[in-house]
Amino acid sequence: RMDLLCPTGDKNSTTAATVSVEPTHGDFLKCSPTDPKYANVRAILLDPSCSGSGIVNSPDRWMEDANNSESATDDDGGKNNNISEEKKKRIQSLSNFQLLALKHAMSFKNVDRIVYSTCSVHDEENEVVVRKALAEANNNSETSGVAQEGNEWELVAPACLKHWPRRGN
Repeated sequence: RMDLLCPTGDKNSTTAATVSVEPTHGDFLKCSPTDPKYANVRAILLDPSCSGSGIVNSPDRWMEDANNSESATDDDGGKNNNISEEKKKRIQSLSNFQLLALKHAMSFKNVDRIVYSTCSVHDEENEVVVRKALAEANNNSETSGVAQEGNEWELVAPACLKHWPRRGN
């Protein structure tokens, strides 16, 4: 992904001079929000690890589906419920990480926009993560006395997606 984000071409061209995106390859959770090199960061594109459940033609999914159909019954011919429980545990673990990453993004002082993106269809990795992060961030700012009117985090759908059906709040 880093290759896709890094600008190409002549760094001295007029178009390169207007680029205000500087991709960084590293562990986001280890980036300190108080580091001076991030003082002017205004927006974060957060694309955390996810289950990938929304990737239609994923080779990993084909292998997983094949393995699940072979092991869907136990030795006695009964249903094996471990598959479902394993998936639930994995999704919960990913959701916990995603929430941590989103709250970390929200802790950068001058950031006023965060784009949160996954390729998952599970609300536990999407709406639930965003809802929890917003509730915690806005609740913490109210109780700490830092919140100012109009300074709370809020969910804003881009105009280009307003016609898409939505689930959740």
